[in-house]
Amino acid sequence: MATSDQLDCKIFVQADATIGELAQIVTNHIGGSLSGPEFGLTITTPDCDIELHKNPDQQEITPSGEDGFLFFQYILEFYPDTDCQRKDMIDVVGKILTMIWSRGWPGVAACDYESDLPHRGGYGSTPWFSTPVAATAKG
Repeated sequence: MATSDQLDCKIFVQADATIGELAQIVTNHIGGSLSGPEFGLTITTPDCDIELHKNPDQQEITPSGEDGFLFFQYILEFYPDTDCQRKDMIDVVGKILTMIWSRGWPGVAACDYESDLPHRGGYGSTPWFSTPVAATAKG
C-alpha cells in the first residue's frame, strides 16, 4: 500500500508526557510501528502514517474557548494509505481520541469527518473549552 501525501486529519493533544512517550503510547494502543527521531516521529499502521510533532503555536497556558485546542502541545497528522476507506480512518482516529481522553488529556480532532467521531472529535463538548488548563509539558 502507498501512503497518500494528502493530510486527512489532525489531532491536537495536551499531554503530561514527552513527545516520545506520547508516540509510544499511541503506537502501542493502535498496534503500529514507530520510527524516526524525536523531531520527526512517524507511526505506521496498515491504514495510515501518523506524524507526531510539537505544535509550533503551543502556549504556556492553554486558552479557553472553542479554538483553544489550536494551542495544545502536540499535533498528530494523519496521512491515509491511498486505498484506505473513510470508515477505517474514522475508526483509527476515534480509537486514538478515546484513548487520549481516557488518560484525562485534552484532545481534539480537526477533519472533514468530525461529526462521525466520538463526541464530534472533542470539539465543543469537552471540559477544557470552558476552563483554561496549565500546560504540563515535559518536553
